[in-house]
Amino acid sequence: MAAHANDAESTGNNGASQKISLEQRAPTGPIATRTWNIYLHYGMNLVAYGALLEQKDQCIRSRLARKKFDAHVGEGGLPVTAQAFNESTTYPYSTAFQKILREQSRRQVQAQVHDEENSVGVGPRGQVQTSRDEWHFGLTTRWFGITRTSVIKFETQVQPVYLDLGIFPRGHSSPRERIVFIDKPKQLFRKLRWAVFRLRGLRSTFFSLRHVKGFRLYRCNADNRTHERIDLDSNGIADLQLLLDTYKNWHVPNYITLAWANWIHQSLNGSSHNVLKGTYALELVLDWSATRISIIVLLPVLLSLAIGLWLNSSDWTDLATIQTAWGTASYVVTAGGLLAALLGILSGIADK
Repeated sequence: MAAHANDAESTGNNGASQKISLEQRAPTGPIATRTWNIYLHYGMNLVAYGALLEQKDQCIRSRLARKKFDAHVGEGGLPVTAQAFNESTTYPYSTAFQKILREQSRRQVQAQVHDEENSVGVGPRGQVQTSRDEWHFGLTTRWFGITRTSVIKFETQVQPVYLDLGIFPRGHSSPRERIVFIDKPKQLFRKLRWAVFRLRGLRSTFFSLRHVKGFRLYRCNADNRTHERIDLDSNGIADLQLLLDTYKNWHVPNYITLAWANWIHQSLNGSSHNVLKGTYALELVLDWSATRISIIVLLPVLLSLAIGLWLNSSDWTDLATIQTAWGTASYVVTAGGLLAALLGILSGIADK
């Protein structure tokens, strides 16, 4: 009793109970190391290619890849190694992303631009592009004319960018993650939508009453495999809400897309193309969709009314026709209610 009293007193003196951390993290299942081997053996000659992909833990930034190529050409009955090289172990960047980075590095070397961003761990800086968009509208005749012209001038850095995208299943401390490589910044939102679809899956995207309600940020630490959610101020929350609104638009102008790509590169990735040195990751926040719920509830009602009126239109005064028409309509409403309940259950299962 005294010990409990002392604990309560210490809690009261501190004003709030202290958070207790467990000594060890919860165990997670091991991740398989994948290896591909291809070889071609003809006579005394042998060509072999191997690739290895491993991931230390649940954090996607802990992925490492290595490639190996060997060619043995026989001379005088003895195999002689003609060519062999091993690539260093690094994160598996996409081929198009690496190609763009090499092209930018070559241009910077030719222009003799050496600054801090060319150091190890920081990718090359993109070129500053000045663009101009114009819209013309009006009416002109021989005697009268009125025109309106809108001009937008903007400057932005055109460079490849990557985005760490994740979603936390309910009850899990580690997210499902996917690295999105955007070698062409103008395709930012197109590739982001495709990555969201692949991350959620077919069932959760089309057979769920939930949708992407918002974005949050979390910090991914590849060294100790921890994921920590970030509490942003009002300005940061407003920026993520604006990103969500832009993401949901069907058409986004190029100058806005390029500006968002540059914002992600600087704010989320710390102006670095190195995945292992990225600062933040983007979390998908799912919630019930009022639009989807309204459609799944109202559609059976409207369909039943249409079927009832169509069947009843053959004879508006016949009692048997009336009973058949609106009995069939009631079956449609009942089936729609069961479908709505089934989709609600599937939504809970799919988003786990």
